[in-house]
Amino acid sequence: MEIRAFSIPPSSQFLKSLVNFCLKNLIFEAPEISKIFFIFPTKRACFFFKYYLVEKLEKASFFFPKILSWEEFIQFLYVELTPEPALIFPDSAKILLFLKSLKSESLDKDPLRVFFWASKFLEVFEEFEKEGTIPPNLLYPPEELPTQAKAIFENLSQTYIKFRSLLKEKGIIFSSFLLKEVRELLLAFKNKILEFMEGLYFCGFAALRKAERDIWQILMETLIKANKPCNIFFETDFPPHPLIEETLKDLKINLQPLPKEYLELPPKEPEIFFYPFSDIETEVEKGVELISFSSKPDYLGIVLPQGVTLLPLIQRLEDLEIEINITLPFPTTFLPLNQFILTLLKAQKDRIENQYLSENFFKIIDHPLLKALFKEKAYFFHLLQKLKNFLETKKYLKISKEDIDEILSPIEKEFFDSIYQILFKNWEDLESPDKVKSALNKILEVFKPLFIKNSEEENLYTYLTRFYLSFLEKEVYPLFEISLLWEDLPFSKNKEFYLLFLEYLLNSGELPLMGEPLAGVQILGFLETRLLSFENLIVFDVNERSLPPSSPLNPLLTEEIKRYLGLPVYRNELWDYYFERLIHSSQRVHLFYFKTSKGKTEFFKEPSRFIQKLKWQREKEKKEFREMIFSQRLICPKKLEALPKSEEDQMTILSFLDQGKLSRSFFETYLTCPVKFYFQYLLGLKPQEETLLEDKLLGNFLHKFFETLFSSYLNKPVSFSELLENSLWLSLFKDLWKIFGFEKIFDPLSLWISEQIAISSIKNYFTALSQLEKEGRIQETLILGVEKELFSEVPYNSYNLNLWGRIDFLIRRKEGLTKYYLFDFKANPRKTPAERSLKSLLNLHLPENYDKEALQKVKNSFGQDLTNFQLLFYLYLFLKNRKNLLKEDNFLRVEINAGYLTPSNLEKPEKYLFTNLKPKDYTQFLKFIETDFEMIIIFILNHLLNSEAFYFTEDESNCRYCNYQFPCKNLRNNLRYEGVHYEIKIETHFGSNRNNPLD
Repeated sequence: MEIRAFSIPPSSQFLKSLVNFCLKNLIFEAPEISKIFFIFPTKRACFFFKYYLVEKLEKASFFFPKILSWEEFIQFLYVELTPEPALIFPDSAKILLFLKSLKSESLDKDPLRVFFWASKFLEVFEEFEKEGTIPPNLLYPPEELPTQAKAIFENLSQTYIKFRSLLKEKGIIFSSFLLKEVRELLLAFKNKILEFMEGLYFCGFAALRKAERDIWQILMETLIKANKPCNIFFETDFPPHPLIEETLKDLKINLQPLPKEYLELPPKEPEIFFYPFSDIETEVEKGVELISFSSKPDYLGIVLPQGVTLLPLIQRLEDLEIEINITLPFPTTFLPLNQFILTLLKAQKDRIENQYLSENFFKIIDHPLLKALFKEKAYFFHLLQKLKNFLETKKYLKISKEDIDEILSPIEKEFFDSIYQILFKNWEDLESPDKVKSALNKILEVFKPLFIKNSEEENLYTYLTRFYLSFLEKEVYPLFEISLLWEDLPFSKNKEFYLLFLEYLLNSGELPLMGEPLAGVQILGFLETRLLSFENLIVFDVNERSLPPSSPLNPLLTEEIKRYLGLPVYRNELWDYYFERLIHSSQRVHLFYFKTSKGKTEFFKEPSRFIQKLKWQREKEKKEFREMIFSQRLICPKKLEALPKSEEDQMTILSFLDQGKLSRSFFETYLTCPVKFYFQYLLGLKPQEETLLEDKLLGNFLHKFFETLFSSYLNKPVSFSELLENSLWLSLFKDLWKIFGFEKIFDPLSLWISEQIAISSIKNYFTALSQLEKEGRIQETLILGVEKELFSEVPYNSYNLNLWGRIDFLIRRKEGLTKYYLFDFKANPRKTPAERSLKSLLNLHLPENYDKEALQKVKNSFGQDLTNFQLLFYLYLFLKNRKNLLKEDNFLRVEINAGYLTPSNLEKPEKYLFTNLKPKDYTQFLKFIETDFEMIIIFILNHLLNSEAFYFTEDESNCRYCNYQFPCKNLRNNLRYEGVHYEIKIETHFGSNRNNPLD
């Protein structure tokens, strides 16, 4: 007997064709068939195979073969072959064993950093498990890696061996580590498989890792020697897909097409419809419109490469009252209960002794789940309002229970104490794993009435909650119950570590949604579609980063490191194969994808490379496909141009002038958007507290670094070559880094990347100036001012106005000629002065009226986004104060320039306003700034006082990050309804076929 390998075209329906083959070649009435093993890549394929077997057998009684998924098969072999099976633990427990396997001297005192790198190194271990080899030491790890990671890499082999021996010592194993274990067991007990296996069918696999390939070969060789049947079925056309060709080559077997008599359908091209969308609402709406119900499980398949799309889709499907089955991994991070528990953990991590950050505290007390729980309890909402008023009045950044107790009545205090105990106090005293489980249990007990109430009516929320509670029971609780996991762990007494570990479990968890029985509309993840064939298929979100998916960054598994370690480097070959077979396995395919342009919206999506390839192939082969182009016509209400200006508004403006002191931002805000000026200065609305993104925080740090460094050299010469050579700045960097407390803001990977970016930015700036010093182009640098304030008096009507500005850095350099630089620090490396706009400013004739166009004309003369206004304003102030600032230097023999300091720009860390001006033009421009710039300021003031209204900005990109978006929108809507009522009409047209393509 020999190994036989068959190809089944995807369009011929793989599983049904396989069933046809089995019906002709196997005897289902004989009990011996239960020793024939059919192995599939997924459980879903097993379910469908059984379904088709029952459907086609049409017999009252028969025996089933052994039908298992690959994961189930590996576990089955492990249990059957090992003399003493170890306990199979959840994979999430691996990290605790890994931490134990590290040498004590390599452990960092900070559990956060150790924990992060441990999780990344486990991914490295898993790669070697799939290859069935022991990892080598990496003697020269990349220099940019942190010390902790480099130390583990240098001892990688010993750490892995220690980790493996710990598993054996504790008598436990993980499902992701079974491959290597099973391979070794097969080598030792391969003849034992003949006791329970009479034949083997591998069905629908594509690519195999080395450990998997070894298992296949041992099994097949053993069975063939015993004259047992061994067949492999690949889902591919003939000749095969390149990926299948590679697998056949590795297995050293030949492929033959499955005889046509077994094929369920002759090979046929599918009908393909492309649907580009601009937003998720339209995508979901069209998907629901295409759905028509059938009890057949292979009539309609809906594929969701991203689990998050499930939520809006199911909400729409609930109205249709059709049967659906969901089979996909769903991230726990989207569940309200999970988010609530994570909020509790964050509050504890940010807690300082007995004080909580007010923001964290109120997020918990004001959480929608608590409101739903106490929906009918008026006293809870009374207490909530009381706490809210207290926090708004006191403006406390941090708050303790003692602060709150002072404002509560005895009855309120008693109720609040019970809530506080469960939501806060229990989490403060985490001294053992038992305490973590107990604290978590108390939370679930509190919300139990909510679960019971919701379970009366089955919906998406109750469905997901049921799976989530099962996830806690199977994946989380056991890890805090088993003492051997925590014995000898360096952090076993560290409260912060318990919080960190639980946060890790809740953030990385996935709910394995598995719908049964096989009936109704099938909603599947992309990988769950393997081997399945549908009459109609709808694939959502066929975009880059969804298909192929983007993997989370692991800095320990870059292509370079994989090659050093001898690991195979895969790109998207497997995803390419899966996508091709999915398309050709269905009769009608509807591909949904987003197509939005950069710059037009923050929601930028690019069609998947698979879409581009599929279109190109079909055009090349002259095969039909249809692109259902959306034509949307939006009839908008008349755009509001402005807010009318009242006498009261003018009086408020005059009061500002009466105060005398006007900043650069006062004028810049008005030029950018008069309505924003109205909100900020006239109404006095405080902008929303800004949530600083990582790049903004890093920019603030760099600004503070240069401010502190330059302050230490105030009125002293500074040599950037010396700074670079002696690394004198590093101690300042480290001190400031600690003060900013980035460890509590960033996750370890972001922390490390941010630190590298900051150091590179500083080094880049120092290197650029050091090079100029070495070339003799800079002879001396003197820091004249840091955060230098300058003033200038301007008479305006009966007012004496005081214009003022704060220049980040005022620097005097000798570059042959003495030069003065006025620098403003910018975190954005792309920020650049617009020198070309200077001519338009020189040629500007100030308008005689004060309408919207007049203001726009003045604004445009300062370049796009007013990029030159700040620099020109500072130049004006400098020139007005030049006698004090230039001191002994002759004004006619020095050069004055302004610019942006952008250290994160590797090519140009300094960008100047004047770079290509001829000497004559430069002199003319400085004279203009000193004498005529004041007239522009006066025009802006006149416009502010004399214009009829506050105009909305013409450039809507200014609205994107504006702090007043919401009041602005509300005001515009209210004004609409005071006058004419407007209607919005949307007409949607689909390409050439208006009928439902499923019909």
